[in-house]
Formats: sequence, structure tokens, C-alpha cells
Amino acid sequence: MAVRWYDSERLDRWYFTVASVLLIVMIGPSQVGAVTSSPSAWDWVEFGIWVVAAVGSVVFAIRYWRNRNKPTQSSFAGSIDPAGVPVADVQSAVSSHTQRIAAIKMLREQHRGLGLKDAADLVDTELRRREPGDM
Repeated sequence: MAVRWYDSERLDRWYFTVASVLLIVMIGPSQVGAVTSSPSAWDWVEFGIWVVAAVGSVVFAIRYWRNRNKPTQSSFAGSIDPAGVPVADVQSAVSSHTQRIAAIKMLREQHRGLGLKDAADLVDTELRRREPGDM
């Protein structure tokens, strides 16, 4: 799957909805008219491409509208192995925040795809390694 500059199911939903309407309402009548008035081989090819694009757009729009209330994890957000997180980043997160939750949040913002439990375990390990007076 291609990586997009945005990651929003709402944008996808509206993109496919608007594309469906434009394909069917704006382009459809001219395609149907060309095939019915003076059909040529090229008109049939264009009509076939239009049908595939319109049906595909409608199918994707329906899929996105049906799943709009079912939150899913993005297919682009991979999971990061906690062992791959540099120790310096964990130490920086713990040093810059006085609260555990803020340090976990900062670590997860730095390393997208790092699970909540994994980030909490990394921060807890660093906090246990430090002495109570260091924080």
C-alpha cells in the first residue's frame, strides 16, 4: 500500500464520495451519450474505463461510510520493537518530565508505533534504574 502524506479515513471517505458524484453526474452523461449516439471502438473503451472508475469509486465510498464508526488502527502505523528505541531517548523523556505519564507520552510521540505498554515498560525500567532522588 502506498504511503500518503495524510492519514485520515475522513478525507478518504469524502474523496471517494465526491469522486463518485463527479464521475456519475458530470462525466457519466457524456460517456453514455457518446456510446449511444455514434459508437466507435474508442467510445466503448472510454465507456469501459468510466464504468470501472465509477463502480470502484462507489464501492470504496460505501466501504468507508460503512466503517466510519469502527475505529481501526492505521495500516501505515507499524509497530516498533521496544529494543529498537535508543536508551538516550528514554533517558531524555524521563529527564525532561517529572511525571511518569508525560514521559511515556513524549516517548510515544518520538517513536510512532511504539505501544503504550512497551513505552510504559521502558520508562519504568529507566525510573527503577535511577535513584529516587535523581528525578
